[in-house]
Amino acid sequence: MSTYGYVSGFSLGNCARMKRLLPFLLLLCSVPSWAAAPVFVNNATGLSQVAGTTVTLSISLTAGNGLVCPAIGAATTGSITLSGAGSMWANVFGSPITQASEGSAQIGYVKSIVTGGTQTITATYGTSNSFKAIWCYQFSGQDTVTFLDTQNSLSSADAVPAVTIASAAANTVMVGGSSCGTSCAGANANCTPNACTNGLSDGSGDFAAMQTNAAGGSTTVQLSTTSQSILMVAATFKGASGGGSTPVCTIALMGAGPC
Repeated sequence: MSTYGYVSGFSLGNCARMKRLLPFLLLLCSVPSWAAAPVFVNNATGLSQVAGTTVTLSISLTAGNGLVCPAIGAATTGSITLSGAGSMWANVFGSPITQASEGSAQIGYVKSIVTGGTQTITATYGTSNSFKAIWCYQFSGQDTVTFLDTQNSLSSADAVPAVTIASAAANTVMVGGSSCGTSCAGANANCTPNACTNGLSDGSGDFAAMQTNAAGGSTTVQLSTTSQSILMVAATFKGASGGGSTPVCTIALMGAGPC
């Protein structure tokens, strides 16, 4: 919130003789500010089950919005990079998260989409493999400076697998992707503190989903699965802070002491 003031003073007679207080009017104005979580716009899925180094999807985008895309692949070595929409991409994790049976996973994101319209988004893998999937989530109202908040991952064979981000900022969305040995059940039912929404399956038992967390703090996505190999990646992303253009003002009559 920004605040500014204006002072109007006046004398009540001859100060040298009357020793009266010099009152003044103090006008305090402020412009309210607020923040909100990024707003979901749409999502899409891409799948490739042939040997190669790329998988693509098509999605309708709006310039200036943000984009978050988890990607998985069967290879346990090599990089995963995202590209498309004429935009500058960044990776959530320094290197892909790997699991011996499930391969590797990464999350790519764009703070502000450059080219809108129907666009092709590509995930490129450093090692050729025969199973690759990508999911993209588009948001409006995102922080275009520090979009990424924090991240976590899971690479194990837990009976009740979950990824928790313990200290997510307020007004964030969590986006996650999972690869499971048999099937990642419960794609839209096992997030806290709020339910997972807008889940996407690749048709082979793997999924991505999102969760909005206005309050911040602990944010978790949990799978309803039997014991099996699991690879999960998740990250939280910030909404933009904003402000109004109409100031809210108050007037106070103050005394400044003997003049």
